[in-house]
Amino acid sequence: MAGEKLAQDGNGDKTAWDELMEMPDFGTEAPQNVAEKSQDMVEMPQNVAEKPQNAAERLRGVAEKKVDEITERFDTIMAMNRKTVEGIRGRIEKIDDKLVTETDGRRRELFTQQKRNMERILRTQESLVDFARLPTVEDVEYRMRAGKEFAGAVKEAVPDELPVVFHGSNNIGVVKQIIQTHGLKTPEQRGGDMTSFATQIDVTVKTNIKTSCRFAESGMYWMPYGAIFAFMPKPEEMVVVRKTEENGSSEVYGGVDGVDFYEEPERLLGIITTPENIDRVQEWCRESELDENKVMTHGDFLESMSDVDAGDKERS
Repeated sequence: MAGEKLAQDGNGDKTAWDELMEMPDFGTEAPQNVAEKSQDMVEMPQNVAEKPQNAAERLRGVAEKKVDEITERFDTIMAMNRKTVEGIRGRIEKIDDKLVTETDGRRRELFTQQKRNMERILRTQESLVDFARLPTVEDVEYRMRAGKEFAGAVKEAVPDELPVVFHGSNNIGVVKQIIQTHGLKTPEQRGGDMTSFATQIDVTVKTNIKTSCRFAESGMYWMPYGAIFAFMPKPEEMVVVRKTEENGSSEVYGGVDGVDFYEEPERLLGIITTPENIDRVQEWCRESELDENKVMTHGDFLESMSDVDAGDKERS
């Protein structure tokens, strides 16, 4: 899949993270318009409904409902997150105990890999404590609108001659790690188990980036949005990217190779995130000597693609 996600632990057991992700969504149902018969107009025909809300009003109403429900449950959510962190730390300690006494080389290798996987999960879960906050209506509304509109807008905005690829990560803590390590790494480079059909970096192409959009949005609005990394593939990867576009597919089969945005800054076209995240992501880029101007909102990215298109037309 075209983004970051967590694997199960080495035993295939269901973790507390899995239980967290199975929590019911916070008010995904939009409030329905109900035609009510006015008490002081008894002659009003029953098939005359109230004037329906416009789309913007409905979206605002859903966002407000989500914020209210999360606010009510926030303490419970945080308690669960902290409990999960402690549970993962406990499992890592148990693995360490096994490594102290285990003499079989094969079993030590398995325990070591399991520990690496659990440490990666721990870093991600700790982010759910470190970055959690009460959401605003504006943030939820923006994210819901981006989820509905951005993929289609990208298909129209990105010039045909630009074979850009997209990778989404829904945890802002993981986004920070990607920036601090200067780019996207393959599962082998990360030292973790492979969790999808892609043996390299999961990416989508401009004709259908819905998967990358889903991977950038956890739906847990008590956490900030993640980010979508838009970048150019290597020259030798262009053929498979183009073929994916022509076939109407979404994900590039097998993915693309890891990319270092410090060594190859020209390949990074955008780190796309929400207005809430702009300042902090730009700060991480400055600290990591990456181009902070590549951090942009969804609308800014679409506008940057229009600039690319205009520049190409001027040069032709």
